[in-house]
Formats: sequence, C-alpha cells, structure tokens
Amino acid sequence: MRTYLFVIAVLTVLCSSSVYCQNLKSTQIQIRTLLNDPAIASAHVGVHIENLETGEIVYSQNPYKLFLPASNLKVVTTACALSLLGPDYQYETKLYTDGKIDNGILQGNLYIRGCGDPTINEHHYEEKSHVFRSWANTLKQMGIRKVQGQVIGDVTVFGNAEIGYGWEKDDLIYYYGAKTSSLTFNDNCIDLVISPASEVGKLAIVTQKPLPDYLKTHNHVTTSVKDSSRSLKYMRDSAFAGLKVSGQMPVGADAKIFSTAVPNPADFFLANVLQTFNKQGIHCEKYTISQAVDYTNKKPLFTHKSPPLRDIIKIINKQSNNLYAETVWKTMGLEIGGSRNNVVEVEKKFLEKLGIAAEDIFIVDGSGLSRHNMIAPQQMIQILKYMHRSPHAQVFRDSLAIGGKDGTLRNRWRNNEAAGSIFGKSGYLTRVITLCGYVYSKAGGKYAFSIMVNNYKTRNVAIRNIQDQITTILYHSN
Repeated sequence: MRTYLFVIAVLTVLCSSSVYCQNLKSTQIQIRTLLNDPAIASAHVGVHIENLETGEIVYSQNPYKLFLPASNLKVVTTACALSLLGPDYQYETKLYTDGKIDNGILQGNLYIRGCGDPTINEHHYEEKSHVFRSWANTLKQMGIRKVQGQVIGDVTVFGNAEIGYGWEKDDLIYYYGAKTSSLTFNDNCIDLVISPASEVGKLAIVTQKPLPDYLKTHNHVTTSVKDSSRSLKYMRDSAFAGLKVSGQMPVGADAKIFSTAVPNPADFFLANVLQTFNKQGIHCEKYTISQAVDYTNKKPLFTHKSPPLRDIIKIINKQSNNLYAETVWKTMGLEIGGSRNNVVEVEKKFLEKLGIAAEDIFIVDGSGLSRHNMIAPQQMIQILKYMHRSPHAQVFRDSLAIGGKDGTLRNRWRNNEAAGSIFGKSGYLTRVITLCGYVYSKAGGKYAFSIMVNNYKTRNVAIRNIQDQITTILYHSN
C-alpha cells in the first residue's frame, strides 16, 4: 500500500512538473513571437523576467546589454533611498532669527534654512501655500506681526537652481526639467493660464499662478473664431529674460494651463513666502538668498517636517516626478555620503551589495532624464528581487503605479483582466520606452520583469502594446 501511494505521489509530481514545463515553454513562445514583430526588428530590445518564488528565468533577451532606462531609473533611486534612509525619513526646514520681538515687531532677520524638502505643494496639502500659511500662524502665535529685517533663504545645504548632468537645454523650461534647490515650492514651477479674449482678433489673456506677475511674459496669442483649432506654445526668450507665448485660442474655449519651470527656485520660494505672510497679517518687505549663514548666535523658532519618505516615493514612482526623484537622490549623498555631490558613490556602493559591479552601470542623475544613464535589464531584476525580499517590500510595491488603476499606468491594461495585478514603473525619452516591475499572476505566481526598448522606428503605442501583451501573458501563466 505504501509503495502504491509513493508511486502515485511521484507520478503526480512528474505530471505537475511536465505541465509546468509545457506552460513555461508556451509562455516563452508567446513572448518570443511578440518580440519578433518586424516593427521592432531594428530596435535595441532587452527583456529579463524571473519567477520571484523559484528564481527561474522565464524569459531573457539581451539581459546584460546596457540600455537607456529613462524613468525606470526612479526604481533604482527609490529602492536605494528606502534601504538607506528608511521609509520614515523626513526633511526638516528650520526657521531662526537674530533679533528680539518687541511690540509685535521682530527686530531682526527671519532665516529659513532650506533642506531640499520637495513636498511644499498641493500633492500633500490642501493647497499650494498651506505650509507657508501654517508658518505665518505659528509666527503670529509668537507675537510677530512684522519682520523689521529681511527674510533670508539659506541654500547652503542643497544649493539652488541645479540641473542634472547631461540634461538637454530644451527640457529646462518644462515642469519635468525643474531645477533642484534647498528651497523648493510648488515643484519649482509656475502655472501659465491662457484664456481667450471675448472678441475675435484680440490678444488672449495670459495670467500666472500663484504669483500673478512673477515671470516677465510677451503675449503673442490671438483670439480666433469659435471652434477653430487651438495652437499654443511657449519658450524662453533670452532677449528679455522672460517667456514668449504665441499661437491662437478659439473664442469661448476653456483656459489652457501650462506648468513651466522657474529659473531661480529659491527666489520663487521666498517671493511666495512674502506674499503669503503679508496676506496672513505679517508685514514683510524684503527677502534675499544666502549661502553662508552662521547659526552660532541665531535663535531657533520652529522646525517644519515633511511627510515621510514612504509618501514621497509614491509621487516619484506613481507620477514619475523628476524633481522629487532628483531631490531624494541628492539627499542620499548628503545624509549618507556627507555631501549631495557624493550620491553616485553612495548609490554604487549600495548596488555592489546586490551584486551589481560599479563599473557595469552608469548613473548620472536620479530621475532618468539624462541620456547618459545606462543599465541592463538583468540589473533591474536584481534590484526588484532585492526589494521583494526587503523589510520595506510592501512600502516599495505600494509606491509603484498599478496597471489600469493609477499613476502613469492608469490608461494601460484597460478592459484587461490583468488590470490591478501589474505594479510597475514606465519610462520614456525620445526613442526610448521602458517598463519594469512586478506581475502577480491569476494562478498566484509572482514575477519580476524588465522590458527595455531603445532606438525604435515605429510608433510609441506599438512598443507599449508589446510591453502590455508580455505582462498580460505573465498574468495568465502558471
């Protein structure tokens, strides 16, 4: 009887193994068929997929070749940051003074010691200036109604108006090319609001928020006839150090809003502080930026703490926010390496612990906007596998966009059974489309995947469709 049961058990295992092998082979054939599409025949394609439970390689093509990762690099940045800084890490912006309060007047300067906190915006608060209003209320509770001296923004720790290595000049006007700064407000961007005039032929109305006249603008937008096409563009005009807005807006059309990066983030921050303080009843007239403040004889007033890193990385991975990614990346250098300029050394030292040799990977920024970054699909899988086993695995996975549900992946896998079971990060630069993350299959399996396509000639949607089909195949596999 025992022999009979043993034979049955062995046969069951062999049959299960045979079925699994057949399913694996079928999965590989389906993926290979997709990647043999003539539309991507001339492209540089890299794919690496592993079963997270067994460690088995499900599919691999050019796994060790280097690719431009685009925003897939944010996965590297956030994985390192979670591991080195911890999910509860917070930025601390500190306010000091060198004067005394006399009859409601602060007889001296108010210092704002910037730390790079990227969260002073409406991603985390009810409106853009919420934090500044809170500061004003705290100062009023201390009895301050006027600052006799200046509001001084200290940018020593994190610098000001810094861009990533290799960033293209044309990107710097757009929200995704915003510069990092010790003092950061509203993603270091201002909104241009363009509305048609009430009559055809007249100039459209161009306003700015949250500061009405912060940037000098030349308005060349005309109001066109109703239901005509709308064509708008804006650019930096070096001739007068401002913005030139041109095109046409149909009469009766809804306003169009462009978010444009400001040239001097610390100045923008302080200008908004003064506007908010004055509205809240604290009279301030002047502000200045400093990189050399001695706090020996300064009196601390209070400290503002940001939301925790676990919330910050959701903005990075779900919304693909470049400014957040660059700031967190430099923060690792500052906190672990003693200077924001030491971040590459800090990051590569961490990656070496994962088995990724420093000489086999090229990282020059935290967001992936630079075309000088290079990483291999297999290296991406090493990072994803490490985070899957990490004590911070749930926090990391929760930061990723959910296919068909939210973030940059909300419009993919629509009307697809796989929606809600794909957790990933997309990436895009001109002629670069990447996707990586996790697939939780219908049968209960878990997979880590990296799909990188560089130098393609076909339409963007064709590349994304191939990526979506590959991940859908994984969802239906055993």
